[in-house]
Amino acid sequence: AELGEVFRLQSEIAERVTTALDVALRAPERAALAAGGTRNPDAYDFYLRGMDYLGRTNQSDDLRNAARLFEQAVKADPGFAQAHARLSRVHAQIYWHHYDRTDARLQLAKQAADAARSLAPDAPETHVALGFYHYWGELDYESALREFELVRRQQPSNSELLQAIAYVERRRGRWEESLARFVEALRYDPRSGVRNFEAGDNYFSLRLFPEAEHYLDRARTLSPDWNNPYIYKAWMYVSWRGDLPAARAVLRDGLARIEAGRFAPGLLTGDRVSASLVTADTSFAPMLDGLSLASYAGDSARYHLLKAEAAMFRRDTAAERASGDSARVLLESRRRARPDDEKNLAILALAYSHLGRHAEAIRVAEQAAEHLPIEKDAVSGPFLQSNLALVYMAAGRHDRAIAILQRLLEVPSWITPAELRADPIWAPLRANPRFRTLSAELAPAT
Repeated sequence: AELGEVFRLQSEIAERVTTALDVALRAPERAALAAGGTRNPDAYDFYLRGMDYLGRTNQSDDLRNAARLFEQAVKADPGFAQAHARLSRVHAQIYWHHYDRTDARLQLAKQAADAARSLAPDAPETHVALGFYHYWGELDYESALREFELVRRQQPSNSELLQAIAYVERRRGRWEESLARFVEALRYDPRSGVRNFEAGDNYFSLRLFPEAEHYLDRARTLSPDWNNPYIYKAWMYVSWRGDLPAARAVLRDGLARIEAGRFAPGLLTGDRVSASLVTADTSFAPMLDGLSLASYAGDSARYHLLKAEAAMFRRDTAAERASGDSARVLLESRRRARPDDEKNLAILALAYSHLGRHAEAIRVAEQAAEHLPIEKDAVSGPFLQSNLALVYMAAGRHDRAIAILQRLLEVPSWITPAELRADPIWAPLRANPRFRTLSAELAPAT
């Protein structure tokens, strides 16, 4: 059929399906399905292509392409509320993942959400967009859940909504509830690489490793050109069994499928504080040496930190400090614009550590950890704590570092005795008797 006929066809198909299943749609459900749409075939084409990019991965290029297409959709039909809602969500997601952590990006998310609310205040997509704005833009979990629950009453089997609720519950430390929502979402959308990945991430943090492996493998199969499933599975092998050869084999598999400039940014993104599986292994040196700022499809500050960590393991102090200082310049500029951005503070602390400026490193790492403690964010909180442990370790304050690691063994996190034994980043602590005791807990019998 011609694209212009797609709207009539959708209605006909929906009617046939509901008739065949002997399902009667209530008036509110019919109204919700009809609200906020478009009759403009060009706008709808842009919208569908944006949805395709949005469903692929969480990587910067996919999200930016989605944003560009949703912008074209609302330009073609300014009354297309669903496209405004999707555009809001993508802008908020770009902000959340630190691909553009600026007030201007967050304002774009707010403007698009407000446009959707003005055009279709009761549409499910509008409430979802508002929920993500509260979650990703404001860390206001209660307001986000209120918006999501409004939609859940209308669409209890909406897999995207279930995933959104799972995200928020995870941040609140309600891991079992979060996991149940992810698994439920996969019942309705089992072929989503993102949802399989997120379920695997939950199982990983809960240290349920066989289940984590299953879902991360599903994510790799469904999204073979996405770096995160490979990187998370590699780290899972370290946390599970301390198996560095298996972990690095997974990374090499990923690098064989994904160009290094797109793969490497996943090694040190968002909450991750070390890329030591790669930076400490000389077999990856050609890949790291071949990375340029132009080819690196990620945050430039993290590029310099990746280079600094590699130089640290090579004991090349001059190169470590040069890269650390390049990161510092960028991160200090961002700090002036957003002084309370905890993830920026955390990696600024690492830059200071690479420069040997340990007092400053401790001060900003402590500020980051205090601003977003585990009790406030059960996902980022543990990574900010492990970042603080790294900073203490680099400053020679080993007892403080070990005390943090001991606590991280007691909450959902990637830290395990096996990880402490195997991860090269913790090598400076291995002579400490307290650390040896900590890393020997629950070790398999020999």
